[in-house]
Amino acid sequence: MKKIVLYITIMFCFGCSVFAQSNDLTRSQISLRDNIKSYLRTEGFQPEIDSDGDIKFKRQGKTYFIRISATDENPMYVSLSRYYEYSDNISRSKLIFFNANNSYKSCKVTPHKELFSIGVEMFVNSSTAFTSVFYKLVEVIEGVEDEVSKL
Repeated sequence: MKKIVLYITIMFCFGCSVFAQSNDLTRSQISLRDNIKSYLRTEGFQPEIDSDGDIKFKRQGKTYFIRISATDENPMYVSLSRYYEYSDNISRSKLIFFNANNSYKSCKVTPHKELFSIGVEMFVNSSTAFTSVFYKLVEVIEGVEDEVSKL
């Protein structure tokens, strides 16, 4: 009997941890994430949900992440970003200066402790608002990536 209770307790805890990834998101946010994931799949990408609950996919060998914020519901907050490692040419201080210039108004470079990210963010009421400009957003990120590589 103790083994059965222990087994049920373990399964309950495991089940809770599996749902914890999506638990922070509301139904509408999960629906938005699922619709964006479906769009990516129809476009020929192989999106997956990572351990943080973000959509992860590759385009031309580069890994992108789409995050749906759990705090904003109407409209919902979506970000598309890539992460990079610092190099000898690209330092945190150079990125801060680059951001101050802000020639790419729809995109920002965010220096983190060990990595930096380039991303675009927007508020949407539906997945169509995001998917209709998806390729332009990727193009903007790639443009900023090229500019940062010239630092």
